[in-house]
Amino acid sequence: MAFEILRDTLAGDDLRQALFDAQSLSYRLTTMKTFRNEPIRINGKGANRYYSDLREIFNEWDSDAVDEQISNNDDLTKAVKSVVRTRGIRRIKKAKKQSSRVMREVNKMWKRGLYGEDRDIYDAIVLLHRAYRETFVTVRTKLRTELYACIPDDLSISLSTRREIVKNLYDFDSSKDAYVLNKNLIPSSRDIRELQLLIAPYVFEAIKTNKSKKHRK
Repeated sequence: MAFEILRDTLAGDDLRQALFDAQSLSYRLTTMKTFRNEPIRINGKGANRYYSDLREIFNEWDSDAVDEQISNNDDLTKAVKSVVRTRGIRRIKKAKKQSSRVMREVNKMWKRGLYGEDRDIYDAIVLLHRAYRETFVTVRTKLRTELYACIPDDLSISLSTRREIVKNLYDFDSSKDAYVLNKNLIPSSRDIRELQLLIAPYVFEAIKTNKSKKHRK
């Protein structure tokens, strides 16, 4: 049943809103609770207006809103709980697997026409999925040269004991032809997650740009 349960009580644009909420709430539950107040900062340059709306909905689901909703027994909570099997995931592999479950459910709803017929809506849904994973799931301890280059030279991060320029946290490894995170400089797993939140917007746009260039060739 999962997200389809929402069709029993809602219709039209309200159903689309409910599906957006279900997707966002599912992702928030999958995220570690200490990061549920963090917004997706990836603005998706060139994205359609639906992505902006969907990102705003996601960002409104902060920790308090999530806790309040999950304490209810309405259709939205039932829909999400039927998809989200594990909450507050720390391991990357499990988090990816769970977010993929959510996206499979979203795809089912799209194929059944519950989002409408505007292809831009689907593009926005997929973009949010990618932006969520880049921000909250992926941990980039290694950066290709073009990804390292996209990070501003003056971008800095507040660590537990000091403030550091982000680029100084990576060392070039010629054997890997990439910049590798020096974990002696940033040993805390929380600091590493904070670093990912910080670099996600720059890395995401660089990846998207590179894919577009390859597609045009």
